Amino acid sequence: MNFDITNNNVVNTVTTFKGSYAGRLSVTKDIDTIKTISNPSTLNSSVYNYETKKYTQIYDYDKIKSLDKYDIYLSGASSIIDNPTSNSNKELIVFRDSYGSSLVPLLIEGYKKITVIDIRYVSSRILNNYIKFNDQDVLFMYSILTINNSFSIR
Repeated sequence: MNFDITNNNVVNTVTTFKGSYAGRLSVTKDIDTIKTISNPSTLNSSVYNYETKKYTQIYDYDKIKSLDKYDIYLSGASSIIDNPTSNSNKELIVFRDSYGSSLVPLLIEGYKKITVIDIRYVSSRILNNYIKFNDQDVLFMYSILTINNSFSIR
């Protein structure tokens, strides 16, 4: 993807977390931790959410109180990230499932704009209505569960 990321991140431990499959496991002692990173790019960037039609910060700490704490990352499934402090004019399109939301903030520093798409919710047939594919980097971030159950990808 041809960009450098500085290592000026501050790691913040936010809360404990049990994913949607935790209730199906017989092991109850293993709990994940939600962590965020802070750096100039994550602090100065904003996320536009198509569902709510609102701008938020990269990490929406109000989501800690919600049913799905994982929505702390990018406020949910469909978003556009604008990074006004980027030294690059590069754009990235990320096709992802829920795991991708926690990884996308690690890439913000290298891009002016990141469009995040979860095609479990947005049909691939209408993507051209929202995205003009024109020389952007493209990244596919899917868990093995999503790839092995391709019926969930529209």
